Amino acid sequence: MMMRNAKKEPFTQVSSSSSASNNSIEAIKQSAPAFLEKLFDILDDNSPYSHLIAWQPDGASFIIKKVHEFSETVLPKYFKHSNIQSYIRQLNMYGFH
Repeated sequence: MMMRNAKKEPFTQVSSSSSASNNSIEAIKQSAPAFLEKLFDILDDNSPYSHLIAWQPDGASFIIKKVHEFSETVLPKYFKHSNIQSYIRQLNMYGFH
């Protein structure tokens, strides 16, 4: 199952060399919806779930490699359910298709 963000938006390069950049990153994290924060935590390169869900090489989409295992192990750790259909509906609400 592959999800792609429907909206094409330009990428912004963020440098960690200045404190202003670090403050900007923190501001973005604080203003992001909890669902998106959880999604990016799950998709983090250092995530223990990379065998279940991962970014595609182009960085514009991600794939859930093992749907059943993902819904049984990952979803309950981050959400109050393990229903993959509910998760997909929520992804769709944020523009992932």
